[in-house]
Amino acid sequence: MRVQPTLFGHSPGRLVSTVMGASFLAAIIAQFTGVDGPADADPAVPPPIDTVHVYGDVFANIAVLAGVAAAVCLLLSPLLTRWMHADAPTTPALEQEG
Repeated sequence: MRVQPTLFGHSPGRLVSTVMGASFLAAIIAQFTGVDGPADADPAVPPPIDTVHVYGDVFANIAVLAGVAAAVCLLLSPLLTRWMHADAPTTPALEQEG
């Protein structure tokens, strides 16, 4: 019996509906946090031009850390491959069964 994939590929339907619900809920909460307040009121969220350097620094640090992690993983991959396949047979399992 073959399981039919959902509308979103092979994602579980319950997970997709939960994530979509969380997305809609986040949009509703964002609407009530004061983003669209009156023009003369003190805004709850500062204008983006005042905070762009903060967010830019944070995302730059995340990018640098991701690059370092990727380099470490690439450097360790031959060692990890040897550890994972140390006791593996030299011929693939499919050829042995046939």
